[in-house]
Amino acid sequence: MRKVHNHLKGIPELPDIPREKTKRPKLMAVVDEDNCTGCQACVPFCPVDCIEPVAKDKYEIPIPP
Repeated sequence: MRKVHNHLKGIPELPDIPREKTKRPKLMAVVDEDNCTGCQACVPFCPVDCIEPVAKDKYEIPIPP
């Protein structure tokens, strides 16, 4: 049982209700598709592995080998 100070006597205690922490991403990756050339240089640097390469024929800009 908790120690209750004199000035708090008569005030009901709040119940101990465990709250679940919500997990939110700290960062959100955004790729500007208008500036993307499909070079895939960003893929290894993505901190959450959310960038996936797409087919080369999607891009009009030729990518040198």
